[in-house]
Amino acid sequence: FTKRSLPPEVWNTYYKFTVERNSWELAVSAYWWFRHKHDLDLSFSTFARSRDLIKYSNWRLYTIDDRIAVDEVIHYETLTTSLQDLSSRVGLPEMLDLPREKSGLRPLRPYQEMYDEESRERIADVFRREIDTFGWTFE
Repeated sequence: FTKRSLPPEVWNTYYKFTVERNSWELAVSAYWWFRHKHDLDLSFSTFARSRDLIKYSNWRLYTIDDRIAVDEVIHYETLTTSLQDLSSRVGLPEMLDLPREKSGLRPLRPYQEMYDEESRERIADVFRREIDTFGWTFE
């Protein structure tokens, strides 16, 4: 959508980047946000089995014809340092503190503790493209 809405000289000359997150971590984050937003008390395994889980995939936002269409994919796990590096490479001023809009909604514990075998495999199936592309592992 973005490429179609921009003049070719903008699309072809601007530096395009996105941020992506380990799919198993993303699913846990989405779960806690979903619970908060909808004021629901459902289990993570129920959330992981949902048909709507695919809507949490960002793949369609930075790919065209199933190929990455941005210049860089920054991993969420290294967001602060990667954005500082990006800022210096493209000539932007020093980074400001990033807002923490959704912090505090979930327990601070390893995401792996949320999973059973079925939910782990479900995330692997739904987010297969991201996992294969970025080499993420559950551990």
